[in-house]
Amino acid sequence: MRLALFATTLLFMLLACETALACNCLPLSPAESFNNADVVFEGELIRITTLPTSSSFSFASTFKVTRSLKGSAGTVVSIFGDGSECDATYEPGFVYRVYAKETDGTLTNGTCAGNSIVGAANQTEGMFVSRSFSYARPAYWRSFLMSTLQICGLGVLLGSGVFVWRRYFMKLT
Repeated sequence: MRLALFATTLLFMLLACETALACNCLPLSPAESFNNADVVFEGELIRITTLPTSSSFSFASTFKVTRSLKGSAGTVVSIFGDGSECDATYEPGFVYRVYAKETDGTLTNGTCAGNSIVGAANQTEGMFVSRSFSYARPAYWRSFLMSTLQICGLGVLLGSGVFVWRRYFMKLT
């Protein structure tokens, strides 16, 4: 009975784990990013606003547009994000080239869009950032090491299960 409970618990633990969804994409050339985007502009980050939980988005990054390259970008543009790891991150004090997609009148983009820093912005008075985001991608070796540790951990877990299983059956015979 205990063995069945142990095996069921082990199986449940393995099946109940969810896969982490990381934002993984191939880098695009500027020409590919431009072709994939509906709106392309250069602008300085003015503010990042946290949106209410009733909204389908978590935050809005608002830019003062200095140059419109594709589509209809006004003088001030907001790019919306849902708070996932795939959202593009911006810091004040830089001018960005932003490649955005338009869906139902809302502009969105992500880390795979090909956004880039064009240069440093002139610091303006009254710049307000209500929420700061920064995400440094782990180095390749660190990702490889973590994957290897996860596989080894799974091997230890399964090996322990086999050990307990064999030990239980050795007692029966």
